[in-house]
Amino acid sequence: MALPPHRRQKVRLLCAPHALNLTILMLQPFSQFEGYHGTRRAEVFGKARYWAELMDALRCGMLQVGSNDDPEATGDTADIVRDLQELADMVAPRRVAYENWCWGKYVRTWRQAWDVVQRADRENLGLCLDTFQTCGGEWADPGTADGLLEVEDGEREVRWKHSMQELAMLPKEKIFLLQISDAFRPLKPISRVQWSHSLRPPPDNGGYLPLRDVVGAVLRTGYRGWFSVDVFLEEEHGKEWVEGLEEKWASDGMRGVRRVLEECGVDGEEVVT
Repeated sequence: MALPPHRRQKVRLLCAPHALNLTILMLQPFSQFEGYHGTRRAEVFGKARYWAELMDALRCGMLQVGSNDDPEATGDTADIVRDLQELADMVAPRRVAYENWCWGKYVRTWRQAWDVVQRADRENLGLCLDTFQTCGGEWADPGTADGLLEVEDGEREVRWKHSMQELAMLPKEKIFLLQISDAFRPLKPISRVQWSHSLRPPPDNGGYLPLRDVVGAVLRTGYRGWFSVDVFLEEEHGKEWVEGLEEKWASDGMRGVRRVLEECGVDGEEVVT
C-alpha cells in the first residue's frame, strides 16, 4: 500500500519546525524481512518500499531491521546478505541498522549480525546494538530458574568477557545506534520474546543485566553517536494516563543513561541522547 501524496505532506507539516519541531531519527522495528523466497519475498520487499515512502514523509534517515524470528525464513547466510544488500541499495543514501534479536531464528548475537553486515559490504548498512539483546543472548536466559545462561561453571563470565573485548574492536563508523535497556529477573521461566516485551526497564532502575559492560565496550570503539532508551514494561503500559507521565518516563530514562555513562568514565555530554 502506497502512502498518498497528501498524507505525506501532512506528516511533513506536523514534524516541521513551525509545528511540533520533531526530527525522526529512525523507523523501527522492520521485522521478519530477510531470508524469504518466492511470493513471501515479493511481499516483504513491497512492505520495504512502503516503509521507504514513510521515511521520505518523515524526513527520516535510518531504518532499523530486527533479525528474523520466523521459522519459515531460510537460515542461509547468503540469502540474508542478499536481502540486506538489496534493501540498503533501495533506501540509499538513507541508512539501514541491522539488529540481532536474542530470540531471532538464525541471527541472535552481535557477532552474527556483524558477520552479515561485513559480507553485505554496503556503506549505508551497519549495526544497531542493544544492551538487552546482547546480554539476553550471551549472559542471561529468562527460561532458567535463576535467569542466567546455563553453561559450565565459570564459562559464562569467561565467554562474556571475551565477547565484550571483541565488541570493543568494532569500527565505530559501522555502529549506527546503541539502544540501552535493562531487564528484570523473571519470577518464573518465560520465553525471551515475553521477557523482551514486558520486563525491560530503563537503565539503572532495578534490572540485573551487565549492561555497563556492553556500553563500556561500545564506548571503547570511539562511538559517540545516538543512544536510544528502549523500554518495554507491561506494568507501565497498563497505567491510566495522567499529566506528566511521559515526561517522567523520559526523565527516568535520561537519568539512567547519564549515570551509566558516568560509571563508564564518559561525560554524558559527549554522546547524543
